[in-house]
Amino acid sequence: MSWTGIYLKGCGMAVQADANLNMLAHEIGHACGLGDIVDSPAGTAVSEAFSGTLNWSGGEGTGYYDPALMHDALVRRLLMYNKSNPQKADISRADVKGRVPDPYVPYEIFIRTGLLNMNRNPRH
Repeated sequence: MSWTGIYLKGCGMAVQADANLNMLAHEIGHACGLGDIVDSPAGTAVSEAFSGTLNWSGGEGTGYYDPALMHDALVRRLLMYNKSNPQKADISRADVKGRVPDPYVPYEIFIRTGLLNMNRNPRH
């Protein structure tokens, strides 16, 4: 079996018994209305333009992330990052710029990965 978790809208979710707990949290994120983020602009520093105003720390000592952090490294830390990464556990406050898994949407858009977009009452 190659998958470790799946969420089907309106049908519930399934997670392998030996899956990392982040996988369960990732699937719950989908149930609450968050989307996958698979990629981002490489070599670009975290900034308001890519992380949105509500996620932007504003500089050294004023936020959670190191101001030298690259945006693609930030995306790999997000809970809704759609590839295997043991460090993914962060949940943004709002949308983050990146790409969705759909190959027919090749451009970067702001993706619903944050708490402000969560429907905290998922209905299956």
